[in-house]
Amino acid sequence: MELSDAPRQLRSAAEQAAQAWGDDSSLSLTLHHAVGRGVHGTALVDMYLVELSTHAWDLARATGQIEELDPSLALPTLEGHGQ
Repeated sequence: MELSDAPRQLRSAAEQAAQAWGDDSSLSLTLHHAVGRGVHGTALVDMYLVELSTHAWDLARATGQIEELDPSLALPTLEGHGQ
């Protein structure tokens, strides 16, 4: 992937995620994770939130944009982790 294509790829991924998770019934399903085991929908959302928050914060900090993750995102990330 070319770096110049990153914004389009991110928009596409966001649209796919919104479509997949747009219905709350997805949260009660057992879904198959890349590691090959079943994962409850809410646990999968928690895992994605941790991944996205961590890497977005890391990138923003590395590029001098922020020092700390916004508490409105950090708290739900930390509360959901490990449930």
